[in-house]
Amino acid sequence: AITSMVSMNVGAMNYKRAKDMVVYVFKLVTVLSIIVTVVMTIIAPVMSTLFVAEDQLELLDKVTVTQRITIFGILGFCCASIVCGVFVAVGKTKLPIIINGLRIVGFRYPIIIIANALFDANYLIIPISTLISNNLVLLVSFYLYFKKIDWNDPLGNPKLNK
Repeated sequence: AITSMVSMNVGAMNYKRAKDMVVYVFKLVTVLSIIVTVVMTIIAPVMSTLFVAEDQLELLDKVTVTQRITIFGILGFCCASIVCGVFVAVGKTKLPIIINGLRIVGFRYPIIIIANALFDANYLIIPISTLISNNLVLLVSFYLYFKKIDWNDPLGNPKLNK
């Protein structure tokens, strides 16, 4: 939805409204992500029972731990997705590919490979690598957002700068 909202306002040359929408969506997603993280952390034991067969209840604690670790990456994932939507809206379509490639190939896989090489990584390495990669890609996304988006001229049209 952020892509449509931003692109319509950018197309109408209402850059301030486009920027205000992005800021509003960042705030909304941050609050919702925190609420979801808190709620899911609390109800993780109950949610875990949905994924564990009755004859495998010894796995329940492991499933609960992995859910709790993974859920802390939701804010990074959501905010990076917003940044990708904004880039698409202003025609910077290569940046979302780079950002999402970094999430998996640039961060997550190397973390798993290094963890397996340095120590005997167990079932926790996948949720830990997800958590770390989602939050690292958030930092990269914000860096690119502040470097590449000029809300005075988000399309980079030299004719508008006269």
